[in-house]
Amino acid sequence: MRSVVGALAASFALLGCQWLQEKPRAPLQGGETLVYALRKDNVGSRGTLTFEVKDRGFIVKASSSGYPPQRLGPDLRDPFRSVGAFELGVLWLPVDQHDVGRSTFAGQVVRHATYDGRTLTVVREPSGLVDRYFDRETGFLVALQSIRFPAFRYAQLTSTTIPGLQVTVVPDLERSPRTR
Repeated sequence: MRSVVGALAASFALLGCQWLQEKPRAPLQGGETLVYALRKDNVGSRGTLTFEVKDRGFIVKASSSGYPPQRLGPDLRDPFRSVGAFELGVLWLPVDQHDVGRSTFAGQVVRHATYDGRTLTVVREPSGLVDRYFDRETGFLVALQSIRFPAFRYAQLTSTTIPGLQVTVVPDLERSPRTR
């Protein structure tokens, strides 16, 4: 019994130490915006996220009152969940984590794709139901596509004030990846 308790304590200590490690910082100064065209259950909308610097992390605010402001760490994540606004999830993947085959907190890097002359990193969530497209130069989310039965949804970046990030259109997002 003591060995089980000791093993659990060591596991929790290791997890706590990993969480306290210095995290890469998203390249934001505060005031930047990301605007996404969103589609869920065949209903289109637009969502804007605005970032504020707060302590060592950020506060993200959504243009919809349905999503309260969310405190995020320096890597644009919170310790227990991803960004809830508009169900976008992971918004930024550090650029040193874009190698094909690499396992990241967003999922498995499955390939690189070039659209509009810009290279994107495609990351598939462990469920296999969501593909995220991250800009390879800045690390920010450009698009996502998911199938959530019976609903299908996608998001596409339409404008931004983040330096170096360009709107890159990913074709065929409105079509289910199962039919491509």
